[in-house]
Amino acid sequence: MGAESQFSSSDMLFDLRQTYAMKILSPILEVIEEYRNQNQFTKWYEVMTMSLHTNINHKLTPEEKEEWKVLNQDVINCINVNANVYMGRDKSNNGIYIVKSKLKEMEIWLKEKMELHGMFGKGFSDEDDGL
Repeated sequence: MGAESQFSSSDMLFDLRQTYAMKILSPILEVIEEYRNQNQFTKWYEVMTMSLHTNINHKLTPEEKEEWKVLNQDVINCINVNANVYMGRDKSNNGIYIVKSKLKEMEIWLKEKMELHGMFGKGFSDEDDGL
């Protein structure tokens, strides 16, 4: 028998989950952490919306997708009101607190949805978790 017949479908599924977690989601989460800690608001927002949300959107229910739209618009409104802070031109503590709080709210929401939908992994299992 060929080497490819030695792997079961559960082995392949586990491998795909590991690849998704380690090669796609982990680097995104690491960059989000870095940008949050450095108050790089534009990069933080961009990675959360263009990378993380894009990669988890397929798991969201229609209701969660509507929640996302409202949350994202709320963040955009905050950014518009605090544009100089968001762009790094204003270093006022109050402004930084407002923008950072709103972006953290978005990050927490995204991570809660990832947890809810099992995207942080459940350990090795032969069961198909729907990934």
